[in-house]
Amino acid sequence: MSKYLISFTAILSLLIIIGCGEDQLYAPGRGTLKIAELKSSVTEIDSGDTATIECQVEYSGQESFLSYTWNATGGNIAGNGKQVIYTAPEEPGVQTITLTVTDGVVIDQQSITISVKAISSMLTVGSNTHWPAKALDDVLRYEVTVAKVSNNKVELKYDITQDQDKVDTFLSITINGTTVLNKKAIGGFIPSTAERTVDKIDVSNVIRAPGKYTIEFSLELTNLVKNGWLLNEAKLLRVEGTSRQIM
Repeated sequence: MSKYLISFTAILSLLIIIGCGEDQLYAPGRGTLKIAELKSSVTEIDSGDTATIECQVEYSGQESFLSYTWNATGGNIAGNGKQVIYTAPEEPGVQTITLTVTDGVVIDQQSITISVKAISSMLTVGSNTHWPAKALDDVLRYEVTVAKVSNNKVELKYDITQDQDKVDTFLSITINGTTVLNKKAIGGFIPSTAERTVDKIDVSNVIRAPGKYTIEFSLELTNLVKNGWLLNEAKLLRVEGTSRQIM
């Protein structure tokens, strides 16, 4: 056997050993794992509001091995990985958000708390009202008298159910003629599910001070069905006053 062949064999063996060592180093369970930081964009929010929660992880292995599991004592978490969006529950209180990170062998866990505040004032715009279903562009109209604005952030929260209709529709909302929601698709194709849409929008640019406001909820229908859609409830958050339905 020539000395060149011996040298090549020795080098090849060394590379194999090094390669195996690297595989062992970066395999699950071979690295050190630590959640270095877990933080929220805010520590105190109103009920129903959202916060961004993110983490920094120190891991000596390959990050592709890691899985992230988020849990909250109340509210909802959307997303996965290092950053998620947390939506606070309607009930006030201190909520705990916990992150668990693991590569399947080593594991680390950390928690933070967020204080959820009750919204101090709200005004019910309308409730338990079916759209009249007299036209393909159907409108529920309310005259709202705002007596007090208790916060710079005024929101309109609405809860709408697809009651007897069988198709989707488009929802628009205007306040004093200003569009605050433009043709949002709502509903589902199976009426037995009573498809429900609950959401809220910031209307601070329109409702800034006490006064009278006309709020219109309009549906752009593709199928005219009497009592097809139901406004379960609509509320203005952080204001005080009265409301009445007008034709």
